[in-house]
Amino acid sequence: MTLTPPQGVLKFTGRSRLEAKRKALRFWRSHQGLLHESMQDFVKRCTLSPDEKEITYRRYPVLDPSR
Repeated sequence: MTLTPPQGVLKFTGRSRLEAKRKALRFWRSHQGLLHESMQDFVKRCTLSPDEKEITYRRYPVLDPSR
């Protein structure tokens, strides 16, 4: 897991999709009090990489500069 605080991005990497998912959910369970969001909201902010070995959680929505 890596954290880049200014962007509010966490990356959970595993050998498989299942391992990455377990790491992400374990993080959510351990930090529920700090995140102040339900599991459903946490999962909505997560994206799966094309190789299905990394889950990226974005604390803040990505802003589209074209708007």
